[in-house]
Amino acid sequence: MAKYDPSKRKPCWTFVCYPESLPDNWEQQLSDVHVPCCYILHDKDLDEKGEPKKPHYHVIARYESVKTLEQVREDFAFTGIEFFEPVRSFRTMCRYLCHLDEDGKYQYPVDDVKCVSGMSPDFSRKLTKTDELKALQDMTQLVEDNDINEFAALWNYAVKNEPDWLAILSSRASHQSLAQYIRSRRCAEVERQRREREQEAALAL
Repeated sequence: MAKYDPSKRKPCWTFVCYPESLPDNWEQQLSDVHVPCCYILHDKDLDEKGEPKKPHYHVIARYESVKTLEQVREDFAFTGIEFFEPVRSFRTMCRYLCHLDEDGKYQYPVDDVKCVSGMSPDFSRKLTKTDELKALQDMTQLVEDNDINEFAALWNYAVKNEPDWLAILSSRASHQSLAQYIRSRRCAEVERQRREREQEAALAL
């Protein structure tokens, strides 16, 4: 019996295909596979000579369980693609869709990534300790500049504008620290208003 090779079974796969080689309804067929997928058209890539590359789609398929290459080929046979590559890091591959870590390449907007079957791409960046401290400083400044008195307001801002902050806000230590800081500001404001009312009442006597 052949020895089992776990490298042949992976939950996440990626492949490249060209628009002219795909059937007209390929996006519907992609959805009909019922596997969470996301994809983007790269039509602004340049080669080493600075010449435009042939437009192509990058596709990521993320199964709920491990699949063999043969199973993946069967699911996506309608594309005519034979070469599928297992994804080692889902987050890194999602970021590659938009070249978020490729300074020398065209930066595609995250909104250009399309999803089917409930796919949820992860564009967050793995932060260093220095990055985390800088982000905490930026969050603190944001709270001060905008007089934020509710943790939810900071969270909603991060969701819409700073997705890298979410990993920090989700950690227990940072969450507690920022929540305590915001609560302290709110209590200080309540105390300030109470003193103002007392002073106004004393002057009215």
